Amino acid sequence: MKREKIEKRLAMNMMMAEKIEEKRKQDFLDKQAHHDQLRAQHLAQQEQERQLHSQVRKRAVLPGRDLFALILIIHRGWNPFLRRSCCRSSGGT
Repeated sequence: MKREKIEKRLAMNMMMAEKIEEKRKQDFLDKQAHHDQLRAQHLAQQEQERQLHSQVRKRAVLPGRDLFALILIIHRGWNPFLRRSCCRSSGGT
């Protein structure tokens, strides 16, 4: 009688252990699938940003003559993006 109760309890414990192990395994696979999905989204986003950056870079390339003019402007120290008055006063220095 006592032995039967112990064996029954052990059988129940084994069933519960198998269920718990199966649940852990399923949770792990679900988390792994979720992680893979996030990784795929991240890689797709990176690829889209690379393509966009490439398009911007292609548009930013100047034709040869304009590029040469830009190099001369930069070399001579004139920055077309800064507003300076055309006549500097020499008083004070």
